[in-house]
Amino acid sequence: MNEELNRRINALAEIISGRGIHPWRLWERNNIPADIDSEYQAVLQFWARLNNPSGTLTRIDFPVVELHNELTRHYVENEDVEKEYDNRTYSIIEKKNILLVKYPELKGRFDKYGLITIPPGIYFYRGRGVVGDIQSAQYGLRYKDHVLLLHRYFRRAFYKLNHFNEDLLGKLEEYQQKSLGSMKVRLDPYMLGRLDTFRDYFEKDYWHGKPFSIDSVDDPHVVGFTTHKQGDDILPNGMYKNRTEFLWYSEGPDIKTLEIEELWGTDQVLSSNRVYHDGKYYVRFIHCRRDIKKGRFIHLDGSINIYTDEEFAKRSNTRLGRDAKLGAHVKLFQIDGDIPYEDFNNIVQFFFRGNGLIQEYFENTAAFTLEPL
Repeated sequence: MNEELNRRINALAEIISGRGIHPWRLWERNNIPADIDSEYQAVLQFWARLNNPSGTLTRIDFPVVELHNELTRHYVENEDVEKEYDNRTYSIIEKKNILLVKYPELKGRFDKYGLITIPPGIYFYRGRGVVGDIQSAQYGLRYKDHVLLLHRYFRRAFYKLNHFNEDLLGKLEEYQQKSLGSMKVRLDPYMLGRLDTFRDYFEKDYWHGKPFSIDSVDDPHVVGFTTHKQGDDILPNGMYKNRTEFLWYSEGPDIKTLEIEELWGTDQVLSSNRVYHDGKYYVRFIHCRRDIKKGRFIHLDGSINIYTDEEFAKRSNTRLGRDAKLGAHVKLFQIDGDIPYEDFNNIVQFFFRGNGLIQEYFENTAAFTLEPL
């Protein structure tokens, strides 16, 4: 985009955000203050002349749709100014740290990872139940005058305007209903949903998980590293560029741990599950523990690892268990307690929705030859 045009759009976006004017009012010509309308028309004229520098301008030359899209993007991304807009399921109030600014008394309810414990009887997906001052709500928790929404990393492509990963939330809630252990989740600190604005939303999509053999999962000697690849692109060190890594290791005589992380190259940022934004990679990561004496998983958490370009290049040239602790780590949910195999399998597969290598691994685990640690 032309540098001067970009400057003018940014300036107009700052003005309308600061005065609480949604871009839709400009689009619909709805009661626009004269000074803002004048600046809006000036930006349209400038953009139109860039497209048609020598001819007489007609209405078709004016990039009304493009300007509306640019202003909307700036409006939504500016988190320093309080604003309100519709977000598929709720009317959203958004501002940086608005959750704790509005409700500072909740600060003590978050653990060191930023997760909040979901009380038994409260359901954050389909919204049933009341416990104390917390009520259930669709995609979050109802507290006083608002809905405390689940974190945006539970949404498709980890983006706040997209819809939630419904299948993952459904599997988490299915486990929670069994009351076998504790459940913690991350809420979005920048968003509050207005009560009584909920609209059910449906995205047609299909993803499924398959069972896998666990014949050797409780064998304390079956530990190590394996990788599943997509395509044949190879890095200089011989590792595959587009891969998912699985690492089993022991923590004492009775506990085995599994870590899973997906990796891919910039040329593979094509789907809603592979996200590269503002110079950062957003990568899904699972960590779980299994009590091999009891034959049960006892801990499961899912996170998003966020890497800069430099960090991701380093990470791509190493592997889980070997100096792989790079980037920022944002935990989304945590379960502690008795986790039946079916629940574990479903939650992991739907967390990695769209990654066929996860399904491939769990379908054939018994046949893998693990590399030693």
